[in-house]
Amino acid sequence: MKFNHLLITLFVMFLFGSSYPVGKIGLNQELSPLIFSLIRILMMAIFLFPFLRLSSMKNDNFKFIIIYGFLMGLGLYPFMYLSLAQTTSTSSMILVMQFSIPFGVIAGSIYLGEIVSLKRWLLIGLVLFGLSIICFDPIVFQSPNSLMLGCLAAISYGLASMMSRKLLDFNALEVNGWMAITTLPIMTLLAFIFENQEFKFILQHSWLDYLPAVYTGVVVSCGAQVLMFWLYKHYSVQTVLPFYSLFPIFGVGLTIILIKEPISLYIILGSIIVITGNYLLQKVK
Repeated sequence: MKFNHLLITLFVMFLFGSSYPVGKIGLNQELSPLIFSLIRILMMAIFLFPFLRLSSMKNDNFKFIIIYGFLMGLGLYPFMYLSLAQTTSTSSMILVMQFSIPFGVIAGSIYLGEIVSLKRWLLIGLVLFGLSIICFDPIVFQSPNSLMLGCLAAISYGLASMMSRKLLDFNALEVNGWMAITTLPIMTLLAFIFENQEFKFILQHSWLDYLPAVYTGVVVSCGAQVLMFWLYKHYSVQTVLPFYSLFPIFGVGLTIILIKEPISLYIILGSIIVITGNYLLQKVK
């Protein structure tokens, strides 16, 4: 990989990692998880609408875009922000989300019939071992609901990652645009039903309160995804994918800097094992 492309890749991973502490900051400013998710999806719908093509609806694989969209927009986002809202350890939730990678491999072996080698099974076991170490941190068990919701978010993302292999006929901008357009009405309805009071006063917050949600929708979901798609135009998936193991490092680092959350020895040790396991998992066949 060229040096300037390597810098772009690292910048993309930085943006992906930043979404967690920035999301936590937004939730701490009294935005509820569903409203935060709604604003993120709304920003994506606005910025990606021009990239939609009606002709794509005639493609036999268009149904997989809908499934992918529901897993991301109605699975990953709300579960992730509900988890972040209930935890005092953002770092642990970043690492719990890493469960999505081995889960995606397992789902691919079941649904797509992909063969998982012995090395990959061993690495999946290593990642799960690292996650179990993180769970020894007392802070993590102070909010068991957050841990459960984080696992649901990881499962949603793992299934979405597996489903994305059916979307090779579409570019990333269009896929995320259709995801936003199709899930926006449902997310709006969910926010209205479950967070009725805040929904009524949604326009009465300061614009600064909305900035984290706008950032995740525009900079992370649109900007970073565009750059990632550009990288895939120049390099193989096998070259780019292992770099995903870097974004939790940026995420944990930014959590310490921006939120000043303490990080325990359990999380440090577990993160080393999880990140190493996932890096190797995405390198070997």
